[in-house]
Amino acid sequence: MFPTKTLHLFDTFKGHVGSDPTKDPEHPEHTFNSVDEEDVRKLFHSLPGTQFHVGPFPETTKGLEATRFSFVHVDMDIYKPTLAACSFFFPRLLPNAVMVFDDFKGNCPGVKAAIKEALPGITLLFAKTPQAILLKE
Repeated sequence: MFPTKTLHLFDTFKGHVGSDPTKDPEHPEHTFNSVDEEDVRKLFHSLPGTQFHVGPFPETTKGLEATRFSFVHVDMDIYKPTLAACSFFFPRLLPNAVMVFDDFKGNCPGVKAAIKEALPGITLLFAKTPQAILLKE
């Protein structure tokens, strides 16, 4: 759909890394560790602008400090990487960019805590789903 855009995919492919039992009680370390990297790569093989960043977030952002983003979808389920994603991506969002947070409502209290801590005073839009949406002006 957007041949000039690069699609950046970040994943540990080892499940959650950095879970905090007090903030992420439903998601202990290495939850969701059964996603196969090669299966995901096959899904995106027809999109030549796709770049995979494999490993724990935010370590996988090295070299992307000057990159600007028009759309970011954060689905990390736990506090620490969600906090890091807010801190990394928000200042790099282009005007009129969209940032979607999966699991803002639901059984991921660390996600909501991280967003409120990293982005105080930011207005979020809410869907009928557990997601929250940020529109950067």
